[in-house]
Amino acid sequence: MVVLWLPFVPAGGPLRYLQNLAEYQNSIFPYLSLHAWNIWWLVQVLAGGGFVEDQVAVIGPITLRHLGFVITGLLSLVVAARVLRDPRPRTFILGLAASTCIWYEFLTQMHERYVYGALIFLLLLIPERPIRWLYVAFGVLFTLDLWSAAPPTPAFREWLPFAGIQSVIGSLAMIAITWLIVSWMVSRPRGDRATPDHRVAVDGAVR
Repeated sequence: MVVLWLPFVPAGGPLRYLQNLAEYQNSIFPYLSLHAWNIWWLVQVLAGGGFVEDQVAVIGPITLRHLGFVITGLLSLVVAARVLRDPRPRTFILGLAASTCIWYEFLTQMHERYVYGALIFLLLLIPERPIRWLYVAFGVLFTLDLWSAAPPTPAFREWLPFAGIQSVIGSLAMIAITWLIVSWMVSRPRGDRATPDHRVAVDGAVR
């Protein structure tokens, strides 16, 4: 990344990028949730169904944005610790999916499309039946969220209204899916046998 940025340093490229990022965060999209069905979407619905700025103070100078950073950081540390303790491909893949969902669910300013990466990561574990069913549910929710944010036809706007009950149910379901992915990654015993699709060679033998 440093090497790729070097040609742009004389023109102030990195600094302009940070300024642009700050403008988006503080001036253009300073909201709890931008159509992302997550925990902050539920807060916005409870607050009246409109966009709520994430710079609302909750305790002294601590804002809802800061709270999102703290929750996301703590949960991300749990995921990282599990990957370090159990460095298997399956744990790593679940960790990637879990991290994507955690950021999507608990950071503010999330767009509906930002959880797409989890769909790609979970595809690698699709042979496992529980993940197969979770993937179907996840895919349906993700698609409904996209249609709600950008209705392809006027009919979709009526079926999936902004801040409608379907978005509340969808947000709760997405939180549940995130919890399932994290719990599967954290609670799976280290000594469990790998599935036939994820066997590894240990000391010359296949397990």
